[in-house]
Amino acid sequence: MTFIIFTRIHSFSPALRELLVSGIVLPSTFFDTLYSLRQLRCLTVNQCVVPPPPNSPATALRLSHLTLAHLSPYSSETLPYSPYFTHLVPEIPNLLISEVTINSSIANSKCAPSNLTIGGGLPIVTPWLSHYFSCLNGFSLHNLRRLDIIIPRLYRPPSGFKCASCSVNMPTQSLPYLQAVTAPLFVLDHLISATSTLEHVSVQGPIPPRVAIRLVDRLSWTQKSMKSFAVATAVWDDDVLTRVTLKLPALERLEYIYCSDNLSPRSWVYLRDTCLPRLHQLTTLRLHRFPMSRRVCELRLSKNAERSLSDSQNANQNWKASAAVVQHLRQGVEDLSLKLPALISVCLPGDFESGKEWCKASNAPGTAQWSQVTHRLNVEWGCVRPLDDHLRIHPA
Repeated sequence: MTFIIFTRIHSFSPALRELLVSGIVLPSTFFDTLYSLRQLRCLTVNQCVVPPPPNSPATALRLSHLTLAHLSPYSSETLPYSPYFTHLVPEIPNLLISEVTINSSIANSKCAPSNLTIGGGLPIVTPWLSHYFSCLNGFSLHNLRRLDIIIPRLYRPPSGFKCASCSVNMPTQSLPYLQAVTAPLFVLDHLISATSTLEHVSVQGPIPPRVAIRLVDRLSWTQKSMKSFAVATAVWDDDVLTRVTLKLPALERLEYIYCSDNLSPRSWVYLRDTCLPRLHQLTTLRLHRFPMSRRVCELRLSKNAERSLSDSQNANQNWKASAAVVQHLRQGVEDLSLKLPALISVCLPGDFESGKEWCKASNAPGTAQWSQVTHRLNVEWGCVRPLDDHLRIHPA
């Protein structure tokens, strides 16, 4: 059946722009078929057995978006080869690749993506950490503008603490255009030394407050124009946001998630009146508990999260802030917006747990400007990011 499909796919050649293949053994003519699809721009290959790709193609595939995940080579081939054919797209704008490729002979592919996502669910133990950097070393990074390393296991504290001080080999390439990074601290720590152009930083996995403060200091010393910053810590600590607002005053988006302790009314007054008003350009603010419950976390990250949020409200009572705290926070939104006129979106304790956030309507008068709406997980930035569906392993 697979052979028949690929022999007839040529009839779609004049118009076919997007192709997804999953869970099959690809025929030996697969790459000939790809080159015949002149208008193809988006290709996803997931959980497939892939034939040997051409070693030195005459021309590159004209793709703008390529996803390669959980691939295997033909078992009948005597010479080893990588089923991840990144060498066929030397200057791909968008590349998503599963971390399984780390051990798949991808080295020296000379692929130079502009936006690179590495994702999967391998255990976070020290021997694996160096493989993330080996994977990065397999690419040419001179065009890299965005790097996302998504490790869902880090959403289950205290997993994130184990990675802070690991010794690994960092890619020696410079990163002259890198603007946005979502990655665990052990990756981010090294990337900061290779660039001065970062604008958007999201730290995956909770870290100790003192480590977060050190990271903020490093970013302020080395990066020219930070616009968004997202971090999660083990416990709430006023000093983290004090340092953020003093060292990164040009932020437009700020997310601070904490794993234990509640944001007290006293802390909120300090933030509202002294700390946050330093961020004159702030448009988006998120302050809430880390999603400790695995069930809630899975709901927050699912594609149908909005329909499931009502089921998750009582999944973990430890999330709940006291009624007094919630009242203080909600009453303070309007007060905070008076000090921060650019603010348009706020998510606070009690709001996040109920699947809500505050949004400002520019055409509404006075306090009516602010209303609660369904919280939407932003897939572009933040400490808790969903793994792309095509990077997941799907059951047969």
